[in-house]
Amino acid sequence: MSTLSFIAFSVLMAAILYLHFSFAHKQWQEVKGQQPSDIDSSYVKREDYFAQSFRSKVQSWLDLPGNGSPENGGRTIVKGLETIQVNTQLRLPDKMKSDNILVVQGDFTCGADCELSREIRAAGNAEVGARTHLQAIAADGTLSLGEKVRVARWVDSAGELKMGRQCVVLSRVTSQTAVRLAIGAEAQSVFAPEVTTDEDEIAAARAALNPQPEPLEIPPPDGMDSVQLKKLGFDPAKLSPLGAECWVYAGPLRPQAPILLRSKLVVKGDCVCPDGSVLEADLKACGSLTVGDGCECHGNLIAETWLFLGPGTRFTGVLHAGTEILLSRRVRGEAHGAMVGAYASGSLYIEAEVTVAGIVSGGERVRVIPSLAADEWRRRHKIERRQKA
Repeated sequence: MSTLSFIAFSVLMAAILYLHFSFAHKQWQEVKGQQPSDIDSSYVKREDYFAQSFRSKVQSWLDLPGNGSPENGGRTIVKGLETIQVNTQLRLPDKMKSDNILVVQGDFTCGADCELSREIRAAGNAEVGARTHLQAIAADGTLSLGEKVRVARWVDSAGELKMGRQCVVLSRVTSQTAVRLAIGAEAQSVFAPEVTTDEDEIAAARAALNPQPEPLEIPPPDGMDSVQLKKLGFDPAKLSPLGAECWVYAGPLRPQAPILLRSKLVVKGDCVCPDGSVLEADLKACGSLTVGDGCECHGNLIAETWLFLGPGTRFTGVLHAGTEILLSRRVRGEAHGAMVGAYASGSLYIEAEVTVAGIVSGGERVRVIPSLAADEWRRRHKIERRQKA
């Protein structure tokens, strides 16, 4: 084959190959440099995305023609298969049923045992009676969900949001102000500047904690007695550096005295931080992580299985567990100028009097439990608690 024939053959093969991609290349040239309009970049950034999206749809629906007028008590808008009922104020009696989307331009109230199968938007305050079943609800004012209310999707409010005892939300709970959770309240995730749980009368009557000894510094300063350290449940031979600011402890760590952690630490097993410990750096346990009563946690806490925070403990970072988390009574999570978070791949349980300035999220659920249920959780995970004599 001559050189000219080879070149002609190569050009022909290249042309045939290009034909396979010509349409894609043409489309790429048309959209080159443009911002995609079908991708909402805020979707993964905003916890209240679904609620805000619904609010935006409602505004467009209100511009559609409908039957009746708000001045005469309300109007009805039909859009495809959807029926939107618009009212200035709306108060539903007990056991009311509705398959319409409800748009209320003032306050919304419904009684007990109602069945509301579509979304609700209230421009004012909203109050939902006990044992009512909802699809979803967004309120521009305060929002109160009564005892044993069940929501199939999300709830959102601009003002304070209250969830009554044994209230269940199967998706996200969000508020721009605060979320108050009663005992037995349950959701997939809860996000607000402040998330708090109601006081549990049984737990509130318990005694204060015992004073704690001076903490054991990890890693220990040079010159500390290794024999004494072993008596305290810490073996210096198992500690080795992992980079400039991180250490690895080769085995489970269960010290007998409070610890002071100033460098990042990875524990190759279960880890127990006794009452009164101070954790100024990140701590990861390749098993479970138990943080005792009255501890201060300023780093992130990670457990590959379950994670426990004892009563009165404070944290300012992120908690993450591979299975479950229990936040005991009076646990407080907050950081100046930032939001904190607690994430469990399974269930996240919260006892009474807990405050979290950020998000609590569970792969299965977030649930507020009474002190007796929390004690049972502790017994099941073999967590010992010392009571004041």
